[in-house]
Amino acid sequence: MNIWGSWCPTCIIEHPFLNEIEERGVNLVGVNYKDDIGDALGYLNKGGDPFSMSIQDLSGQFALDLGRLVRPKLCRRW
Repeated sequence: MNIWGSWCPTCIIEHPFLNEIEERGVNLVGVNYKDDIGDALGYLNKGGDPFSMSIQDLSGQFALDLGRLVRPKLCRRW
């Protein structure tokens, strides 16, 4: 799961990595955090969409329920 925003500098930097791991067959769920849907879709259209499923979290509550408190991040479960 990746919590991201089109406005997030760290997310912009890590996006090529997400595309790369998706190309290797890893299924990613994206949670778009407090972002305008047009900005989010434009970001994915421009940089590629590595997510097999996307969730729009306009209020930020879903991410808070997952334990995200400060900034978008990649959540890994092995």
